[in-house]
Amino acid sequence: MSGATITGDGRIALILDVPSMLKRYAARRI
Repeated sequence: MSGATITGDGRIALILDVPSMLKRYAARRI
């Protein structure tokens, strides 16, 4: 699965692995 998302600092990041990206995002917020 691929797509694009806007990171916390406003940059657009290309994501190839959605579950992995979500785990990283959750880890950053803690």
